[in-house]
Amino acid sequence: MPEALEDVRPVDLEEIRAARTRIEGTILRTPLIRLELGPEFPEIRLKLENLQPINAYKLRGAANAVAMLSEAAKVDRMTTSQSLGSLERKGYVIRETSRVDRRSYRIALTAEGRRVALKTIKRLADTHTKFFEPVADETEAVVGYLRRLVQANKLP
Repeated sequence: MPEALEDVRPVDLEEIRAARTRIEGTILRTPLIRLELGPEFPEIRLKLENLQPINAYKLRGAANAVAMLSEAAKVDRMTTSQSLGSLERKGYVIRETSRVDRRSYRIALTAEGRRVALKTIKRLADTHTKFFEPVADETEAVVGYLRRLVQANKLP
């Protein structure tokens, strides 16, 4: 059984604005309407998220999470979404609905995911060491050349 995730912190207005910008090409603007129940009832407004293309309320949070991961990983949203699905099917990550905002998800490594990640990091470190071993005494110069190449070619 995957471990429970801790609660998500409150979201500030700037994060909401940034999320709106990230998802604006994916999400439709939906109306906010007043629910008319009569004068003895409090004022209630409904956000009609059921008008989204997939007829669901969770689309905003999912689109924002994928966009944020895509930006951080520097890959497109489709690749990010497919990768997360694959990792989840393999049991390396869990996706849990937030207790604070039911429209969003938290994604975390499982114990198996952590084990594989640490093994992979160690393997990458070993590969890095072996690869650069022939120029170990010139590491600073090699890194400088690589930086110049990245900057000259405007790589991320």
